[in-house]
Amino acid sequence: MKHFTKLAVALALSSLILVGPAAAHVRFATTTLKLGADPTTVHKGKTITFTANLSSNWKKCYSQRRVHLYKDGVQQFYKGTNTSGIAKFKVEATKTAKWFVKFKGRKWGKHPHKHQCGASQSKAVTVTVKK
Repeated sequence: MKHFTKLAVALALSSLILVGPAAAHVRFATTTLKLGADPTTVHKGKTITFTANLSSNWKKCYSQRRVHLYKDGVQQFYKGTNTSGIAKFKVEATKTAKWFVKFKGRKWGKHPHKHQCGASQSKAVTVTVKK
């Protein structure tokens, strides 16, 4: 009878290990952001096309995310990226300025199952406007 009791206890404990609570985790992914301008020298009134490229090793951090375009440190526009992490802005040239884009990051989930995409900012691109 003692042997049966020990076996029953062992089976009960092993079943608790196999059916334990779901594994909790926190996932953080970094992002990088690049900005290109075409052309970088333009006459006043012409159109400049800016291409922002948001990348990460996790698709949820670059696909369908909002990026903000800044001119001399002041936010001008925002746009969502496509499934490849690319957003395009068309802007009329008015004056020479430094442009950059920002991704403000993203957080979702509840403790103990949380996810986060880090914020990022591109290097500035100077667009020279001629009269």
